[in-house]
Amino acid sequence: MGKRLFIIGNGFDLLHGLPTRYKDYHQYLLQNGESWMANMLEFYFGNETKAKRNLLWSDLERALGIYKVEDIYSFICEGHSLDLDHLMQSNGEVEAEVEYHFVKICETFQETFKSWCQSIDLSVIKKKEGLSFLADDIFLTFNYSDTLERVYNLKDNQVLHIHGRASTGDNLIIGHNKPATMPQNIKEDFYDHEANYKEIVETINKLEKKTRRIISANRSFFDGLDTVDEIMVIGHSMADVDLPYFKEVERCVDTSAQWHFSYYDEDEKSHIKDVAAKLLLYSGKYDMFEV
Repeated sequence: MGKRLFIIGNGFDLLHGLPTRYKDYHQYLLQNGESWMANMLEFYFGNETKAKRNLLWSDLERALGIYKVEDIYSFICEGHSLDLDHLMQSNGEVEAEVEYHFVKICETFQETFKSWCQSIDLSVIKKKEGLSFLADDIFLTFNYSDTLERVYNLKDNQVLHIHGRASTGDNLIIGHNKPATMPQNIKEDFYDHEANYKEIVETINKLEKKTRRIISANRSFFDGLDTVDEIMVIGHSMADVDLPYFKEVERCVDTSAQWHFSYYDEDEKSHIKDVAAKLLLYSGKYDMFEV
């Protein structure tokens, strides 16, 4: 008899009543004196249209991949005029604005996101009735919380926190899958535009979720899935940025493995069908269950 693999997403923690939505992170920022940083993140990222600036607080990782390097730099340069008598000072002021208005904001975002995750109180939650696990079950969790270990008493060696674990001080991985590139035909004048653009591009790419590198770093876990013949996906949105992990699981598990996807509403059922098609799962290899 094969083993069961549980793939756990944020919906699992939400099911237990934890305030782990991105909008909860937004509230944390406002309550902890970081409203300016939050506002600037809204300005720089997620603006498919001006009407969708709040995308950041509903689908943060996708929003981080929606940006325009040129627009970011143009905004930073606004209000600066070139002083021909003090060229080095003028250039230095723009460089400082790039550092303060963009680089520092992105660094603060990562710092506050980790602080928020560490602040979430798990002591008030209990096991969900009807949800139980076996001693040889394996868990791939995308959550930063200890819900599985602390509430369900799972052993550390049963659970892989693929993007880090807040309670142990890990570097938490959150990001997009749209790496930035340097603009073409950078206009040259007295400002060091190329260096400033490079700083912005490098900062955006620090926010990229490098899934292939993460999979490689956890090679032993994925190689150990060859005895898994049942996969339970609970509370995971299965966004494109995380699809490489699901493809790797499908590649590594037993060829006869059955997939079971949880859904919350009818829209999620449609999305599951799309994901199943991308994983090359025909109808007999997966089903859905409501949570």
